[in-house]
Amino acid sequence: MNHTENAKEQPAPSQVPFLSEFSKSVGITVEMVTENCSRLHLTTNEGTTNAYGIIHGGVLATLADNCMGIILRAANLPAVTLELAINYLSATKPGDELIADGQVVHFGGSVITTQCMISSTSGKKIAIAKGTFFLRKHQ
Repeated sequence: MNHTENAKEQPAPSQVPFLSEFSKSVGITVEMVTENCSRLHLTTNEGTTNAYGIIHGGVLATLADNCMGIILRAANLPAVTLELAINYLSATKPGDELIADGQVVHFGGSVITTQCMISSTSGKKIAIAKGTFFLRKHQ
């Protein structure tokens, strides 16, 4: 399968079973996913804040991990996260609309490298993440 040329857009977000119940409970939704890239959305709220009233870093890490991992699920690749590195660039607050754009950087046999940029809908860069995934053998 050629992952860079044969991208196929997947069904509408309500029809995509790629998100876990945990991810849905945080408020993450799928806008678009192909075998090469994805776009997820999150409307932040008071329940996603830390002790300082800004959006918790773990929520942003969850959004990034989902954004990168969903690409592999769309490509029917049984991969799990080996490493997730995230750099927080700007604070964000409850009520902000966030967009996560993910893409595959490299398919390296059993290890796949991805990246994700999280931005506000106004274009402010919130975080950038790199994910390394391990391709499991089909069980």
